[in-house]
Amino acid sequence: MACNQSFVGFEEGRSITCPPLFKGDSYFQWCHQMEFFIKALDFDLWEIIEEGFVEVPKKKKNRSSKDMGKAKLNAKAMHTLLCGLNDDVSKKVSSCKSAKEMWEKLEKLYKKEETKCVKSVSFKLWVESFEGVTVAS
Repeated sequence: MACNQSFVGFEEGRSITCPPLFKGDSYFQWCHQMEFFIKALDFDLWEIIEEGFVEVPKKKKNRSSKDMGKAKLNAKAMHTLLCGLNDDVSKKVSSCKSAKEMWEKLEKLYKKEETKCVKSVSFKLWVESFEGVTVAS
């Protein structure tokens, strides 16, 4: 899934073969784009991210083909997520053991930060409009 995000003719994040790239900002936009990208790639990958994954037994004789199928889906989902993250962001989730854990950690790290920014901007706009300052929308 390696991609050259600057491929001529494709705006970054507008490819059906390369996931949208998250650089640490605009989390909500990336989150929705990535969800659609993963679902289009393989809907089972999205289910692994949502539902989670239990590690397969270490001993081969205790593994079922169903266990191995889920392990492969989890690995593919983790790889897809990592391909959509720049180096700084991927370092923060690379120790995760499952795609669901990665997704939830990204949400915890960036959703909260973006919510703070939105609240701050909303409050500033409210104060400016209250004081009679015209606010361009």
